[in-house]
Amino acid sequence: MPKSKYAQSNKPLRHKDGRFYKVPSLAYNIPLIGVLCALVGLIVMELGWYGKSIPHAPSEARIEAESPTSTHSFVWYCITVEDKKDCWGTLPATSTKPVVKATEVKKVTSTKTKIKKYSDSQLLVAAKIVEIAKAEKFDNIPYLLALADCESSFKPSNKNAKGNKPSWSVDRGTFMYNSHWKKHVSDSCAYSLTCSTKLAIQDLKAGRQSQWVCDRTIRKENRIPQYVSLARQPS
Repeated sequence: MPKSKYAQSNKPLRHKDGRFYKVPSLAYNIPLIGVLCALVGLIVMELGWYGKSIPHAPSEARIEAESPTSTHSFVWYCITVEDKKDCWGTLPATSTKPVVKATEVKKVTSTKTKIKKYSDSQLLVAAKIVEIAKAEKFDNIPYLLALADCESSFKPSNKNAKGNKPSWSVDRGTFMYNSHWKKHVSDSCAYSLTCSTKLAIQDLKAGRQSQWVCDRTIRKENRIPQYVSLARQPS
């Protein structure tokens, strides 16, 4: 039987060792080629399915980046294809450390109150002021005590003629009513603990506390807490 044209084209070749070898016919390699083609087909199919699941063309997909939320530092990226949204999170490229919120540091100041010592006569005057304030139904007794202490140091007989305007005027009594600016307050009332305290309570209820220079001092130096315990003493 004559050989085919394809088979006749396979001429013997001389090798290095002097022996002759025939080039194998292509027909014997067909099964191997079929297996290789099948593998290539499977790979192409896998690549095709992967390409459909994550589109690469800008016209087919829209990629969105969202800002990090308050609970974590992830940046969320989302792909929308045919109204279907798929998202995944990643750390920002510039973020190498966890996000730490700044802590507000407040300066703490001392709240210690100074303890002032009083004589027996001063304590008696303070107790009388508390009694009068309760009878007049005045609630801000610590402020009233602070005012009396600042103006006269709980001494109803005190008076002051220095640094006044006009210079000839005199500050009188427990709450230092001035003889010029408070002409309607007689000396007998100004130097009377009961009368001057009732008058001071009337002025405070009317909102005229700014007439005393000590009002600014009491508030600026926060003196009122010092007199809370003194205001609670039994009448």
